[in-house]
Amino acid sequence: MESELAILAAVLAVILLIAIPTLVFGVAPVPTSTKVLRVMLDVLPDDFEGTILELGSGWGTLAFALARRFPRCPVLAFEISPLPWLFSCARQLLAPAPNLSIRRSIFQRAPLMEARLVVCYLNTRAMTNLKPRFEAELQPGCLVLSNTFAVAGWQPVSVLIADDLFSTRIYLYRVSVPLVEEPDETPPPHEESPDDPHTPHAAWGGCYRRNGEIAQRTSDARLTAA
Repeated sequence: MESELAILAAVLAVILLIAIPTLVFGVAPVPTSTKVLRVMLDVLPDDFEGTILELGSGWGTLAFALARRFPRCPVLAFEISPLPWLFSCARQLLAPAPNLSIRRSIFQRAPLMEARLVVCYLNTRAMTNLKPRFEAELQPGCLVLSNTFAVAGWQPVSVLIADDLFSTRIYLYRVSVPLVEEPDETPPPHEESPDDPHTPHAAWGGCYRRNGEIAQRTSDARLTAA
């Protein structure tokens, strides 16, 4: 009887360790399936270089695969749920990936400006909340790879469908519009103002700097195919 109670208590503890962070932060640590994982890795260019961020790394399935696929690139995996994070850390101890760093932190704190590739398997609300940060902080040329959930209003470079039970969609985006410095002087009357919403500059959703800070123009056309 005591052993059965101990097993039941352990099971409940595991459920709570997963359920509570899911309820608090709104994202469940769901592993990436093998077929989806293969599609996500194959869509990335072989000559990719730069820092990779995985926002919500869960049990580490994709983080370790990315570290193996790009052994010269630093991979930063962010996970707040304690049990998946501990599982990933244990895996790192048993079969270390030298270029992988597993951080117990909410992905909202990830340093997006450092990234050349951002990988996500989140949900619609999380992607909506991340979109303003993506638009303000990601650098030109940065790739965004999302499992299942698109970035609303952005034009993907590629949309692939995995051969799995759910026909999972994989979205690949590329940031292609550079930051434009705001002029210090008001343009002459015959020149188009960068703040004029009818100019091509504003229509492409460019960003500009004001007093050292980044201001985001309101447009959904910021990401286009290369």
